[in-house]
Amino acid sequence: MEIYCLDIRAFSPHWEEALALVSGERRALALRQPTEDALLRSLAGGVLLRRFLGDAPLSYGPHGKPFLPGGPGFSLSHGGELAVLALDGGEVGVDVESARRPWRTRTAERMFRPEERAALRPGDGEGFFTLWTRKEAVLKCCGEGLRLSPASFSVLDGQCSLGGVAYHLQTHLLSGHVLSAASLRPSPARPRLLSWEELLGKEMTHAL
Repeated sequence: MEIYCLDIRAFSPHWEEALALVSGERRALALRQPTEDALLRSLAGGVLLRRFLGDAPLSYGPHGKPFLPGGPGFSLSHGGELAVLALDGGEVGVDVESARRPWRTRTAERMFRPEERAALRPGDGEGFFTLWTRKEAVLKCCGEGLRLSPASFSVLDGQCSLGGVAYHLQTHLLSGHVLSAASLRPSPARPRLLSWEELLGKEMTHAL
């Protein structure tokens, strides 16, 4: 697995350049966002997709999961100040959230199993979002999305079973964010935080 990240704070001065790089669909989506940060996250995600997947149109599974016919498995997420793209040889899911984002006990009661809630401490943002992002990553990997209750499976360990399928989990802390990925095989990765210059350097320009 490979995991690539963009920090929107470093990306911010280049947003007009990014508009010219992303697809028309992604450009329209970004310009509809209600805040500057949301616009930057959407654009950063679009640039990552174009850089690593090219211009080929995406297809969508029965529940809306995007995929690239004949291409690698991929998953895109943006949260807080990061946009993240995970690539793998098989199905993959990724999610990222700011560890500083507030959370509520009633959200944990709705999202988590009793044993997961028991492992949380009051005010433990890192613990809460480790569980949250792992569940989101599994739901993205299996392609069910919100059709499946997050409380129907446990992600306390590095592996979880869902519908008879084993999902391998990994969690990373990066720039005050919690990032988790799920895959069908053990595939440890080290997230790579890209600068705008790295993304558009001579060795990458052709791929864009």
